[in-house]
Amino acid sequence: MKTTQQFNETGIKGVMFWIAGPLVSGAGYVWALSVMAEGGDFPMLAVLMVLGGSIGTLAALPMMIVGREFYREAPRDSDVARWSS
Repeated sequence: MKTTQQFNETGIKGVMFWIAGPLVSGAGYVWALSVMAEGGDFPMLAVLMVLGGSIGTLAALPMMIVGREFYREAPRDSDVARWSS
């Protein structure tokens, strides 16, 4: 018996969060550092970007675990005959 798995819609969203979360957090962090290096006020949107990216990254793993579908294939008769003799 062969078992395969495939992501459904929830799993695909989890993969996208897994990839995009760190990128969004990193962009917010770099933006905040560049504004502070120039002597400006700390941008609140950068904090929200870092927080949102972090939450998205943490939410991605359960979404990828829950968002899987398993498919089983029964062995063909020729395969059973070959291995049983």
